[in-house]
Amino acid sequence: MAEDSRLVPGHSIPLATFPISLFIELPYLMRQIYSRIHQPLQVLMFFCLTALNAASQTNEKILVTQKVPLERFSERFSDDVPVSGRILVGAYALTSKSLMSPQSDPVMLWGEGISSTVKPNFICVTTTTRDGRYFSEGNLSQALLSRQPGPFRIESVRDPKNVKHLQSLSDLAVAQVATDGDCEIGSSNSRVQKVFLLSRQHDGEVLQPNGAVLLINSERLNLQLEFSGKNSLKSTCDAINDGMRSTFDTICKIDGLLPSRTQVKLLRKRYEKNLPPIELEILWASK
Repeated sequence: MAEDSRLVPGHSIPLATFPISLFIELPYLMRQIYSRIHQPLQVLMFFCLTALNAASQTNEKILVTQKVPLERFSERFSDDVPVSGRILVGAYALTSKSLMSPQSDPVMLWGEGISSTVKPNFICVTTTTRDGRYFSEGNLSQALLSRQPGPFRIESVRDPKNVKHLQSLSDLAVAQVATDGDCEIGSSNSRVQKVFLLSRQHDGEVLQPNGAVLLINSERLNLQLEFSGKNSLKSTCDAINDGMRSTFDTICKIDGLLPSRTQVKLLRKRYEKNLPPIELEILWASK
């Protein structure tokens, strides 16, 4: 029989000399190669997408354009420091950026994620200095909140003398917190106090929180935070040792990507005796 001189496409090898068994086994070989590389590629792709998603959650910026003044705002400055009975005095978002100067107004991390499920009649926003000499409060009404589509900066019209005093203080000498209820009447009757997270970044873009800072009046008790549900949040509570501490003396840091609604119990113990816990629900939204 005459030799078949046809060539394998793309090669100079005569077809007759090319092993026929290779064409028969080629589909099987391709399936083996695919099965060996497909699963590792899937695993690699999963970890890449997970890392990108976590990075976007941690670094996503929230543009703040709205400014909202507090209603029925009042303030007082006095060297005669009153005794404070407040436990939670400050609650802020923890981000990769440092806290802003304490005289600036904070940003309320408000959005549809809160407004569609939680409808407070009022939110009370307070500012307290650790030495107890300055205190201010003002309301955000439901009518005002319903017009806010996303995060907004809270405005307080302060006396210039008080602004000057606040400017002279360090970040941890001033605490601000936003809680459910009218400032004049007090918090709602719910056993769980709703806390609306604030951001203290001074620029127009606010990073989403990867934790929170709570400033607490410990009343000389041992404190510990306990979280409800499944999450990877961790916390530490440390005493603030410098300066006068008449209104708050402890800083608790929550580390981890913070869900939009976080149930927290503030556990308190005097010596070996457990006191009734204080239950908080920390809320925030990006839009």
